[in-house]
Amino acid sequence: MESYGLYFDDNNKLRALDPEVQKDSLALSEGCKDFLGKFSDFNEVVSEWISSVSKLAVEIETTKTKAVGQQNLLKSIGKEREIKRQQLVDMIQEKKKQKSRLDEELEALKKEEQSQEAFIKRFKDQQ
Repeated sequence: MESYGLYFDDNNKLRALDPEVQKDSLALSEGCKDFLGKFSDFNEVVSEWISSVSKLAVEIETTKTKAVGQQNLLKSIGKEREIKRQQLVDMIQEKKKQKSRLDEELEALKKEEQSQEAFIKRFKDQQ
């Protein structure tokens, strides 16, 4: 019967598949189930790892954005300080010019006062 492709199994049932091939097929099927189970476990681990890395990436991006914002704030503060410093320097120069003009005006007024006092003295002396 084997020549016709018919076989008897251990329970004396008629089979169309060689018992050795059937055993090998069952072993292969079990091996595939084990492999699929391990692959599923591996897939879960990878999914968890990807999720963790994604969360970490979001956290890193948030921290990076905050750091860039802080850098920009520091640059802005530095620019504001430089502008204020320049304004103060300009104001000091203006005040120095104003003082110089006022000193010149004071000197001119003192000369005018002396001139008027001299005129008054001469006028009094003439009377």
